[in-house]
Amino acid sequence: MEQRNEKAQRARTGALSRRSLLRAAALLAAGALGTGAARASRAEARLPQDQVSYQNAPKGDKRCKDCVNFEGQNSCRVVAGTISPDGWCRLWNARRLG
Repeated sequence: MEQRNEKAQRARTGALSRRSLLRAAALLAAGALGTGAARASRAEARLPQDQVSYQNAPKGDKRCKDCVNFEGQNSCRVVAGTISPDGWCRLWNARRLG
């Protein structure tokens, strides 16, 4: 009975138990690991250049730098590897202006 009174007292005063602190720490750690794994899986989800017919030269007026997937710094959201701003692939999609 005395133990219940102690728990009730702690609940009223907002005191944290060691167990609740450890649980919170474990949840935070799990969340951090999940976020890192999600980032890694996005990076791995990029397609190889040969699968999307990537070429370092533009196709007409279509260039990677004008595509919605081009991230700058020679990088693309969907195609792996170094991407030339003047390149092109089958996934090219015009960036909307304004």
